[in-house]
Amino acid sequence: MWRLSILTIAFLALAAVSLLPASVMAHEEREVGNYVFEIGWAVEPAVSGTPNSLFLKIENMESKKLFRQK
Repeated sequence: MWRLSILTIAFLALAAVSLLPASVMAHEEREVGNYVFEIGWAVEPAVSGTPNSLFLKIENMESKKLFRQK
């Protein structure tokens, strides 16, 4: 009987963990010619149903001029 209880608790714990939202906190960065683009979410981690916006950074590698949009 105790073995069934331990298995039940382990299964419920695993099920609860698998239902948690996975969070990914990373911006993607790409080099295109003389520019470096960085894009991601302004508020991380992004959660479904909550307001958010785009984070965009563009940097000119020659002049080191930075353009940022939040």
